[in-house]
Amino acid sequence: MLGGDAFLAPEHKVVLIEDADRARKTGRPAVQNPYLGLRNYTDNLLRHGFTDADIDGSGSDALIDALVAHGSPQTINAQLDEHLAAGADHVGIQIVAEDPTTSPVQALRVLAEHRHTSGS
Repeated sequence: MLGGDAFLAPEHKVVLIEDADRARKTGRPAVQNPYLGLRNYTDNLLRHGFTDADIDGSGSDALIDALVAHGSPQTINAQLDEHLAAGADHVGIQIVAEDPTTSPVQALRVLAEHRHTSGS
């Protein structure tokens, strides 16, 4: 849709936590503020099939699961690869940690190590 000269680089939030409830609790604030308070973002989410109920309040679990990759490193890498399969040239990732003072470097290393060993 964008044409051959476009460079498509989506950003995806990542929480390196396998427990879904904990991961959602960690990632939800990064979606809720600022994105769910910005009409241009919420209108876009509605155009992509989410409902008013999904974007209400702090966002539904389905919305958070779509916007915040979480789980094992392999599961996260597979979700990020979906962007590449859909035509993205690059996927920027934003690590979201339970402790906001934690450096994202260790999580990035873990993802990279599993990316290398998984053959992705």
